[in-house]
Amino acid sequence: PGDWTDECRQAFVNLKMMLVKQVLLAHPDFSKPFILSVDASMSGLGAVLSQVQEGHAVARPIVFTSKSLNHAQSRYPAHRLEFLAMKWAICDKFSHWLRGHRFTVWTDNNPLKYILTKPKLDACEQRWVAKLALFEFDIQYIPGPKNVVADALSREPFATSKILHRLTRTPYDILKHEAETLGVGRVQDMFHLSFAYVQHLRGLEDDMQYPIDKLTHAELLDKQRLDPVVSRVRFFVERGRRPSRREKVEESEETVRTLKQWGKFTIKLGILYRVSKNPLTKKKIFQYVVPAVLRGLVLKGVHDNAGHQGQHRTLWLARQRFYWNSLEHDTKLYVSQCKRCVLSKTPEPEARAPLVSITTTAPLELVCVDF
Repeated sequence: PGDWTDECRQAFVNLKMMLVKQVLLAHPDFSKPFILSVDASMSGLGAVLSQVQEGHAVARPIVFTSKSLNHAQSRYPAHRLEFLAMKWAICDKFSHWLRGHRFTVWTDNNPLKYILTKPKLDACEQRWVAKLALFEFDIQYIPGPKNVVADALSREPFATSKILHRLTRTPYDILKHEAETLGVGRVQDMFHLSFAYVQHLRGLEDDMQYPIDKLTHAELLDKQRLDPVVSRVRFFVERGRRPSRREKVEESEETVRTLKQWGKFTIKLGILYRVSKNPLTKKKIFQYVVPAVLRGLVLKGVHDNAGHQGQHRTLWLARQRFYWNSLEHDTKLYVSQCKRCVLSKTPEPEARAPLVSITTTAPLELVCVDF
């Protein structure tokens, strides 16, 4: 090309030399421990197996892997997705390398460190822990910015493979000509269609809408000011100083428990929020501190209006937008007492008949089969 300068030529030569000399992927050394970095997003899972080898100060990658989530997995809460990423990488992808060898799992999800010793696990988590029992490893937490490789592998590409193929294979002159000759009328038609579709969606009744969303900003602020607990927390946050021991004695027990989140509260546009972080997107979440009078509306929105999902999913939906001190307890209690869920979902009976021995008097007197 006419704009190919000496600088471009030298950069191209350097690139070829790096590809020839630098070994990007290392061969595994089974005499040294492995490092497995895992991460999950709302669209997929990612993992990279690496190892610190002789002559190198940093870990060298051995293999990269990723996968998209199926429909059921895409509905998992954040903590289960992170657990799924670890189980999938160890048991399904790298078991032939990791079995019988010591390794360390790196994750940016701190609760995952304690998943193997968690006292209460559901049936799915128990099966995953049983599969992981065959491997010898420990789990180490690392901050999200240091887990960029696994994080990038878990996310969708910015463009589809079809678009990438066209952009990389089609000559530049042809792409430029197509862009310059694109008719104004065609662009306007595309915008009109998009606008019409948006207007159509706005006219539909949103069954997933939270009832609390119908409240105005002034009403949300007024409810907080009238609540005896939230109003006291607002007072201390606006004052900008923690309550002293003498002041805590005069406060209610719930107010004192809520103030344990000190440092995470902020006031935005006059409303009190608790600032948290989404474990998948690493973005800040502003959780509305819900007064007692609105908690029933919140639970109805995240459970009844969201399809009567289970306790874990309902709790995850609630934590994306709301906060109060007993959120987890109230959510589980609400779901367990939901009339529709109780009637449609058959729970496992708590009381069972005791097992007894069966005594027979002759061979093949009793034949039992199962499938």
